[in-house]
Amino acid sequence: MNTKIAKLFLALSIALLIPVSNTHAANIRDLDPGDGVYLQGIFSDDLVLIVRVDIGNNRVKVRRSEDNTTQWVSPSKILSRDDSIKNDIKRTGAAILIIGCLLDSEACKD
Repeated sequence: MNTKIAKLFLALSIALLIPVSNTHAANIRDLDPGDGVYLQGIFSDDLVLIVRVDIGNNRVKVRRSEDNTTQWVSPSKILSRDDSIKNDIKRTGAAILIIGCLLDSEACKD
């Protein structure tokens, strides 16, 4: 892999690694118990159901669909399905870059 291609991959990966800017951050007043949303995570976003909304303390109680555990979270951690898909695309791009660098470490030194 030549240096120009490696730099292109590096630039692309940097763009992919930038976290989703949650420009459509959940407005706590628009959230209702029973709504299905995604909770932003590091390696994946979890599908959750809103259990309770505490407007006074600006927090939302959610129940994970996977294991039914509950926790209080900030509304800024709540994502739409579209934002969760964007996160998945970025994570996939980062994984491809890492694999590419593992296969050709010389190309990723710059």
